[in-house]
Amino acid sequence: MAEISWIKLSTGLPDNKKIKRIRKLPDGDKVILFWVFLLARAGESNKSGGLFLTDTMPYSKEDLAADFDFTIEFVNFALLTLEKYSMITRYDDILFIKNWEEYQSIEGMEKIREQNRLRKQKQREREKQLLITNDDMSRDSHVTSQQCHATDIEVDKDKDKEREEEKNREQRIPYKKIIDYLNLKTNKHFKNTEKWKSLIKSRFNEGQTYDDFIKVIDTKTKQWLNDPKMEKYLRPATLFGNKFDDYLNEYQPLSGKKNRAKHLDDYNDINWEEIYGS
Repeated sequence: MAEISWIKLSTGLPDNKKIKRIRKLPDGDKVILFWVFLLARAGESNKSGGLFLTDTMPYSKEDLAADFDFTIEFVNFALLTLEKYSMITRYDDILFIKNWEEYQSIEGMEKIREQNRLRKQKQREREKQLLITNDDMSRDSHVTSQQCHATDIEVDKDKDKEREEEKNREQRIPYKKIIDYLNLKTNKHFKNTEKWKSLIKSRFNEGQTYDDFIKVIDTKTKQWLNDPKMEKYLRPATLFGNKFDDYLNEYQPLSGKKNRAKHLDDYNDINWEEIYGS
């Protein structure tokens, strides 16, 4: 789980108005220290600002007290204070750092996750190649030379094929169509930026499809669009992040011919030619 070993903090942190006000409270300095510890654990979890003890288990108050060596009473006070100043928030009993994506590099964290995946893949390739080489060394040196040369050619071909497949897969991902549909459903104006493309690509690499994105957008807009507290989370950073699969499993297809027609109107009957051009 510990893929991230750093977080970003602004050099203007000591001048922040919220920080100054909290420091004037009893144990205010400890509250700020507690908040910095939360930032570190959120970076370690690498789940869009969520605080998780394991990949699936969120932190409880007792976990935080034990992890940071604070009393339960202080943890309660610190959490209430940080919530009051909108520095943390709760969703489904999970603590989240408020506005995480504004000062932590989500795109960079997704890149690190992707780099780790590629690094493990390359390591497996090297181990496979080492086994082949060791087996060849037990044979005649001339035969070994020929076989190693042939193996190198095959490896190069495999790498070229993988690069070509990756390029084709990249071209097939409907980034703009997904962002345009999110804008259509939420009446917002998100751009098709590299930051959002990185999130979408990560989900496609995990096996998600365009229809899955449509289902997540439909599900969460239905739940949050008319909720002033949750509406702000209708954004790519939240919907397309690490909780994507959880949101997808919340999807409830409409039943009945009339309802199905209404559901289809939401996305299958959209005049995409009018949006993208003929």
